[in-house]
Amino acid sequence: MISAMNVPFAVLMILVLALPLRAAEPSVSVSAQGHASAVPDMVEFDVRLQDTAPSAARALALTAEKYSRVRAALRGSGVSDDDAVSRSFSVREKREWDNERKIRVFKGYTATHDLKVTVRRKDRAGAVIDAVAGAGADGISGIRFTSSRYDELQSEALADAVAAARSDAEVMARAAGVSLGRLIGMQTAAPRSYPVRDQVSFAVEKLAAPAPVTEIQPGELDVTVQVYCSWELSGGR
Repeated sequence: MISAMNVPFAVLMILVLALPLRAAEPSVSVSAQGHASAVPDMVEFDVRLQDTAPSAARALALTAEKYSRVRAALRGSGVSDDDAVSRSFSVREKREWDNERKIRVFKGYTATHDLKVTVRRKDRAGAVIDAVAGAGADGISGIRFTSSRYDELQSEALADAVAAARSDAEVMARAAGVSLGRLIGMQTAAPRSYPVRDQVSFAVEKLAAPAPVTEIQPGELDVTVQVYCSWELSGGR
């Protein structure tokens, strides 16, 4: 038996259940990629400075001296301080395995200072690399070609991706006998760039002897963007 207090609630539930379920508005969602490319005009590379000494203080001092020489060489090659920044710095114990004694033997402390260098004139990159090597860098690696127009390329790739998504959505709508309505959602993933990389890693101590000037030649930089768009559909009911 339904009590007097429960009558209004019971009537409300009957009314709700009697209402017709409204179907979701038809829509179409599309994923598309956009691309933009350009010939790189800038070069980036990584520099490692590393020294091992009996004490941490001595290892730090040796690396600091080397850093000063490399920094001066970069400035002399036209690279500003803002374009030669520290990526990491560490001081760690160095231990090596003694196979006879079956233990790790203390060998001192190793200080490591890694820099990221940006050369804004591509044609100067080889000379800058040679200057850094001559100043005593222990390693040069990860040569990457990039562009001063990167933000512009990203915008072009986004516009290309949205246009491709709309074109695909229109084709799908026509095939289904409906029309594309208003845009109801749009998002993008982080852009990906595919700079040409030179996988050469320089063992700098081998460059001490006179050698031809280092030359590097890039290909194209490609920026790719992914977008996800949704439109309402109208007609065809």
